[in-house]
Amino acid sequence: MDFLDVWDGAALSDGTFEPSAIDRYYLDDDWSLRTSINPPGQFLRTGSGNAWFPFTGDTVSFQAWGENGTRKLQLYVDDSYKGTFDIEAAGTITPTWSFDGLGAGAHVLRVHGWQANATIAAFIQPGGAPFYTPPAIGAFHRYEDDWPAILYNGQPFTTTVTNWSRVSNIFATAASNGQYIWSGTVGDTVSFDFSGVKVGVGFFADRFGGNIEILIDGNSQGVFDSYRTDPDFLSTYYDGLAPGPHTLTLNLLGTSHPNSSGTRLYLDYIDVWDGTPLPDGWFEQDDNRVLRSNGWDTITDANASGGTYGRDSLYNSANAWFPFSGDSVTYQAMALSNGDEFAIAKIDGEFAGYLNLYSST
Repeated sequence: MDFLDVWDGAALSDGTFEPSAIDRYYLDDDWSLRTSINPPGQFLRTGSGNAWFPFTGDTVSFQAWGENGTRKLQLYVDDSYKGTFDIEAAGTITPTWSFDGLGAGAHVLRVHGWQANATIAAFIQPGGAPFYTPPAIGAFHRYEDDWPAILYNGQPFTTTVTNWSRVSNIFATAASNGQYIWSGTVGDTVSFDFSGVKVGVGFFADRFGGNIEILIDGNSQGVFDSYRTDPDFLSTYYDGLAPGPHTLTLNLLGTSHPNSSGTRLYLDYIDVWDGTPLPDGWFEQDDNRVLRSNGWDTITDANASGGTYGRDSLYNSANAWFPFSGDSVTYQAMALSNGDEFAIAKIDGEFAGYLNLYSST
């Protein structure tokens, strides 16, 4: 037991509640007060803490503080997941997210520091437009490992048994969205209901990786070996599915390569395509079509297409994925005097080649 909340029916006060209004909300012990000189202001910061803001009414707004080193947070209302939000990508000092349609009465907005660091600038009751609308699921969609409909032993990750653990530190920098979920318990399962004609699964692999049976609609697609001498990110794809609903299942078999020191299953993501051709075009590195891990920096360079390019911030610490349809694709990189060899070519999980990114000029 952590706490019990009780409401007596009286409306809670309206207003904008900044860090000075600490008696209006609740924090765990992982938050610290920070002061910004330029622009001036105060905010709260955490690596992985939680904060709870009780409010009454149909709407609420949350305001973060964007500073160097801020990352992502998750927001919940009455513990219903509203989304994962990127403070850095918002591009403003005080990015704000608002929610409506919550109904009359008392509610609780929870802020969870999901990938260090998260911040709080203010809670606002009532909330103001524009109100958040979850992005539509298109023809191709990547479901990250903590997507609520991905079930671990029959439950979402947030409510599943403790066999499953989330890794979102430096060891997961190159994972899609900067994290993966793993278990080493024999018989553990991952299941996901989807609708589409093609499905892919992304795994993390290392010297503890085990054998994973992959099933679609109960039919085995074979055993995937997630053992690798050095850490790597692997994927496998299955196409030719009939249009309509399907079920993907991953079974942790408890067996592994003879050289493996474990039998773990590390899930990174699940990709689904419904068969609709994806738009043609030229897509810059920061386009929403490009899926990226953590570990990327944006570099300004007049010689780059669009004036910027993405570069991994730590050696061999970043991945990027580009979904496309058709039988050809072009990738453009920046060759530099301190460039290196970059293993670009995995298409649908299969290695296709290297690209040398060194140039003396």
